[in-house]
Amino acid sequence: MALPEMRCSADDSCVPLRHDDVVVTADKACDVDELIRIGRDREAAERSSEQEEDMSETLTLDDLTAVKEKQHATWSSGDYAVIGTTLQLMGEQLCEAVDVSAGWKVLDVAAGNGNAALAAARRGCDVVATDYVEGLLDRARRRADADGLTLATKVADAEDLPFADGTFDAALSTVGVMFTPDPRRAAAQLVLNHIVADQFR
Repeated sequence: MALPEMRCSADDSCVPLRHDDVVVTADKACDVDELIRIGRDREAAERSSEQEEDMSETLTLDDLTAVKEKQHATWSSGDYAVIGTTLQLMGEQLCEAVDVSAGWKVLDVAAGNGNAALAAARRGCDVVATDYVEGLLDRARRRADADGLTLATKVADAEDLPFADGTFDAALSTVGVMFTPDPRRAAAQLVLNHIVADQFR
């Protein structure tokens, strides 16, 4: 419930303003409806100005490329696989939620050391794990070998996947895609590399 606008006098007694009251400001007299209209116009102008500022801060293609190069260097420099293996449960839960089934062709995008890819392989899926860091995919292959699982890997950029549309029954990503410099483009790649919409579960 909106509180009524109040007019207060010098003795601190207040009465609600009505739509037909006249309010005297330092410059001129105007009615309450006019003040409300002016306030709404001002708010709309401020929102528009903020949106224009946001638009002017949009990254260019060169900016996105620079971000991607820095991220690649970061992911390549440390031993992410040590931390990544602690997140294996996330891959298992994702495959359970998607309900991947034996025989499905599954793509794990920005797979890192393969948590979701390995979870899908354990369920009998034909899995391709992609990442743009070769060292992480090497760890995924070694983990698959240790578990006796079949896993194909391919170095690929999550924003530019090298597969034909409709190649896979499911496209997964646990954490990696959210770090892409252009997440909308990466999300579109996940959809394009999936099956046609009427076959989604």
